[in-house]
Amino acid sequence: MASKVLIPFAPGFEEMEGIILADILRRGGVGVVVAALDGLQVVASRKTIHVADTLLSEVIDQEYDLILLPGGLEGTKNLTASSHLKEILLEQHKKQKWIGAICAAPNVLRTFGIIGEQDPYTAFPTSIDLSSGGKYSTDRIVSHKNVFTSVGPGSAFEFALFLLEKLEGTEVRERVEKALYLPK
Repeated sequence: MASKVLIPFAPGFEEMEGIILADILRRGGVGVVVAALDGLQVVASRKTIHVADTLLSEVIDQEYDLILLPGGLEGTKNLTASSHLKEILLEQHKKQKWIGAICAAPNVLRTFGIIGEQDPYTAFPTSIDLSSGGKYSTDRIVSHKNVFTSVGPGSAFEFALFLLEKLEGTEVRERVEKALYLPK
């Protein structure tokens, strides 16, 4: 059975991150649910419009192998303001299930206490003043316990492939990666 992943799209989310993460995971056979905070049409950071699969409020009681947050400054602020998302993330963390965040979005996890004072993480460098806690790393991807973080739009492909391998294994990752013709 394929893994199940929730990717919430908040107004102002970083397009490259949200779309690349959802696309790569779906290419690997992962069941990705893209959930909007409010209306199904979500205006992203560069003013492109994207249509979510559902609303976050409609999937709040479902189980996920991974909850994955795209960044973008405005998107991150909107994710942080969502009581539904906070509830879902805290329950996921309590169960020690996987949580991922890229770019500015690790700050959501810092704000909610999922990334604690001594926990390593990475994020877009200019966003780390949005919250407190954790030990910042300049690594492109940081894996600590059940939390995975990545630095920004330029790391979206490698982060998506890293997560795909975690979820579905090396063979699936290699098959998907080969078909992408990424630079080596």
